[in-house]
Amino acid sequence: MKRLSLLLKCYKIVVLTLLFQVFAITGIAQSVSNMSLSELEAKQKEAVELEDYALAADWKKAVTLKKDLDQAVKNEEFEKAAKLKKELEDFRIGENNTETTTTTTTPPPNQYTPPPPTTYTQPKSTTSKTAYIYNFGTYTPIGIMIASESNSVGFYIAMKLSANIFNESSSYDMSEGNIDESYWSFVYNDKKEYRRASFTLGMTFLLAGDLDNVSLHGFVGIGYGVASYVYQYEQIGASGSFGDVWIKDTDLSREGLELEVGFILDIGGFDLLVGMTTLNFGESMLTAGIGFSL
Repeated sequence: MKRLSLLLKCYKIVVLTLLFQVFAITGIAQSVSNMSLSELEAKQKEAVELEDYALAADWKKAVTLKKDLDQAVKNEEFEKAAKLKKELEDFRIGENNTETTTTTTTPPPNQYTPPPPTTYTQPKSTTSKTAYIYNFGTYTPIGIMIASESNSVGFYIAMKLSANIFNESSSYDMSEGNIDESYWSFVYNDKKEYRRASFTLGMTFLLAGDLDNVSLHGFVGIGYGVASYVYQYEQIGASGSFGDVWIKDTDLSREGLELEVGFILDIGGFDLLVGMTTLNFGESMLTAGIGFSL
């Protein structure tokens, strides 16, 4: 009989333990608001005996809330009592009643993180460029202009030369058909040249458009120019011919102040030029050019 009684007692303990474990694992919430203080303390004691300390902690908190509520009612602290009663009604055994804390979670490695938004930056507009132009004229196939193209005012320098400008220089001058030399005799051999040179510098200015697309620029300049009319003669002395010499006609030839005006059209870095120069307001020629700007 003693053995049977012992077995029944052990069976009762096992059953109670299983019931408490099932209650704790499944998280079945129990309301404690209608339980008395002694009932709550008994539940706490049972959980401790079963070594279910998490469940025992829940019952302990319920016991504390019940005691605080009873004390508030006894002290006639009705507002505090109302809050404690509400907290006790909301309290559930088996639920996680600890205060939550805000944590920052790191996304898993395979989670897609969108890229940051792209900020569009407006490109800066071009304020100045340098133009390199093959610049030629009616009588000057050799030439170059280097000009600054700006949103306001720039500068340029230009040179234009005829192909024969560096030929043999004239040995004598003549005026009104008379050669300034009495010792030699001269015979014209029907050869003549027009030699031209122009050196200018000046100012450029924007007329229309913008440097990033199409722009029109004007330019005006001043400088030095040369226009020589030379003729080839056979030089003859007392003993015969001494070869050919060039003689400059001073009535037609000019040198001195050179003025220049014109336009540069820039089409996305491709430049076209048209203009005109005049030497002492007497020797004029049309000019043109093609080039690029950077």
